[in-house]
Amino acid sequence: MRREALLFVVLAAACRGESPVPGAPAPSIARPYRPPADGRLSERQLQAYVAGRKARPAAERAEGGGTDGLDERRVGDELLWVRQKVLESEMRLDEREASRREIEIDRKTAASLRAAAAASTDPATKDSLARQAGDLERRALETERALRKGRAGEDTFNDGLVARYRRQVQAAERSRP
Repeated sequence: MRREALLFVVLAAACRGESPVPGAPAPSIARPYRPPADGRLSERQLQAYVAGRKARPAAERAEGGGTDGLDERRVGDELLWVRQKVLESEMRLDEREASRREIEIDRKTAASLRAAAAASTDPATKDSLARQAGDLERRALETERALRKGRAGEDTFNDGLVARYRRQVQAAERSRP
């Protein structure tokens, strides 16, 4: 019973951050970063991320270490969360840009196929080219609809923020050793 009481006192003191032994330092309880419930990046976080990415290469060269520059032991949970959100947004932005290029290519190709069909004298070739052009036009429309379709609020917000800082983020990434 006495041992259980002592254990209870020690655990209670540890939970309060007090030292059970007088004069001993209180145990440090690290509080993990809790991302915002809405999952949105703040402008302050993105600016700190860019500044940190720019500053880290010089520090790593001085220390003589760090291959990717984000050693989890040296970087806080918040910075890792921001990096994850930035990378996710960059991927979505790249996907959207690729989809826009795909739409443009499909429409140009469809126009070329329609022109070739109009110039052709063979009915089977005309039908085949017209069918291919129609398929490309439908695919371009479907891709365009998918681009217009809304994403989750946090994704749209984060993508807009990252898009505004994209050049700075990319410049910071390029400055990496």
